[in-house]
Amino acid sequence: MPTGGVAAVALVGGAGLLLAWLFGWGTQQIVFIPSTLVIVVYLLGTAAAVKLLHGGPRIIAAIGAGLTASALPFALAHILVPIIVGALALISGLTIRRHRTKGMHTASTSKPRPTSRIQVGHASADSVEDGRRP
Repeated sequence: MPTGGVAAVALVGGAGLLLAWLFGWGTQQIVFIPSTLVIVVYLLGTAAAVKLLHGGPRIIAAIGAGLTASALPFALAHILVPIIVGALALISGLTIRRHRTKGMHTASTSKPRPTSRIQVGHASADSVEDGRRP
């Protein structure tokens, strides 16, 4: 069981409930938080699909993006929520990456390991990737 993930979800949920209690928020105020996050995630996902897909699927993705964007005006009052969540995710991701790369720099002082060649039948992986026949 991923105890770290479960603990993180529990911590975030507990912090959200604590903030709701401190600020006197009711269900009507709290429900906008996940709703706004869902709308932004769907909008970003359909926008990515419009960029990546071609033909009919692109048209369907564009329709989905348009329909999702039509719900955005109802969430504008709470648009800071996904902006703050996105900023926190970006900051934590950069922090984690920075700490991982620091560990990699110290490990790079050792001798590099030789790369192995995978044999596919009688051809090496290099010749298969290049399209050459053995």
